[in-house]
Amino acid sequence: VEISHMGVPTILVLLGLLIGKVAGISLFSSVAHRLGWHRPHGMGTKETLLVGCIAAIGFTVSLFIAGEAFTDPALTNGAKMGALLSIGIAVPAVLGAKLLKISKRQ
Repeated sequence: VEISHMGVPTILVLLGLLIGKVAGISLFSSVAHRLGWHRPHGMGTKETLLVGCIAAIGFTVSLFIAGEAFTDPALTNGAKMGALLSIGIAVPAVLGAKLLKISKRQ
């Protein structure tokens, strides 16, 4: 994937992963919890938000879908670049976990 192929598909895939995954996992976890489903022990809203951020790192499925969804190589490469750039959520996720005092539990 060439960096020169960044464009609208790059931004859309990246925003879809970053906003869609985080909001979707957080929202539906909250809805399920309110409907009476129990979260794992020690799993609260902060931890669910962190799980959403980690899930937003989209390599495997996003790269596969981008390769199958587009026939134009420029669009394919742009969408793949968006998926690759989703790794950028890792640093804010780690910093957020530190700020929210989320620690590894055994």
